[in-house]
Formats: sequence, C-alpha cells, structure tokens
Amino acid sequence: PTIRSRVQAIRVPPMPAKQVASFLADALEATPAEAQKLARLSGGSIGVALGLQDEERDGGRSEALALVRALLDGRPVARLAVAHGYRSFGARGGFSRVLAEARALLRDLLAVVSGAAPADPDAIAGLATDRELDPRQLVLALDSIDDARELADRNVNPQLIVVNLLRRSSVLHGEPPVRQAGRGGGP
Repeated sequence: PTIRSRVQAIRVPPMPAKQVASFLADALEATPAEAQKLARLSGGSIGVALGLQDEERDGGRSEALALVRALLDGRPVARLAVAHGYRSFGARGGFSRVLAEARALLRDLLAVVSGAAPADPDAIAGLATDRELDPRQLVLALDSIDDARELADRNVNPQLIVVNLLRRSSVLHGEPPVRQAGRGGGP
C-alpha cells in the first residue's frame, strides 16, 4: 500500500496486431501466417505471443481443443475418456497452459454465440457443433476453468481437476449446470 500510494499508474495500450506480427516474423523468423495468427491471439502483447508460440510447440493447443470438445460433447463416456488422458501429477506448468488455452477457446465460443468475432476463427471452426450453445453455460464453464486453474496452482491431481471440471460444466443449451459443493449448491 505504501508503494502504491507513491506511484502513478500508466496504462499501456495493446500493440496493433500488425506490429506484433512484424516483430515475431523478424525476431523469431516465424512464417508470416504463424506470426499473424500468434499476433491475433496475443491481444497486442508480444510476451503473450511468445508464450503462445511455446504452447503451440508443447502441444497444449491440441489438449485444450480436446478438453473443450469434451465440454461440447455432453456424453459422460467422451468426457471421462478425455479425463483419463491426464496424468495424476504435474498440475503446474503444461497443464496450467492447457487450462489457459481452454479458457481462451471458451471465451471465443462465447464471443461467437454473442455475435462477436472470435480471436482464433480457425480453432472455433474446428469446434463447430450442431447443438445450440448456451451463453450462460459458457460463462459458468469459464468460471469452472478459473476454479480449475486455482486448483492446478495448488498442485492438485490434474486428472481429478479435469473430471470435476467436466462434471460441473456443460455448455450445451438446456443442460442444467452441476453446482459445486461449498458454493451454495448441492453435491
């Protein structure tokens, strides 16, 4: 508090995607298509773009897509199959990045359902479903992802985190949400 009272906040607006893409193409020798994609997803931040590039290499993107597809599927067997793909250890690091990417994908789905443009149209096109998505359920799923990220930060078993996340969250229209114990809900 003492330090905050003596400093002045300076808002730094996000960089235009074109500048971020130019930097990535020059500094990292990224292809123009890869640089543009990372710049679009970064929200105007070179640091975020660099992190996204690392995630793309680590395969976090494909795991996040599988996790969101399981949320969209609705079948318990499909959800458990995804959950069983996770190890029971190593919640920090790669798993946290998967959750962050899944959150970004859910945010894009919410944007599309709300009539806005997604940050990553290619990924969203790959998640297309013939069932109607409920915006309220997407918001609840985003909250569940945030809860899962907190658990991952505490190094809770990733497999259990995913089972709980998939049990609690359904983004399909008309499916009632499962409330988490301790949050005013039932079991």
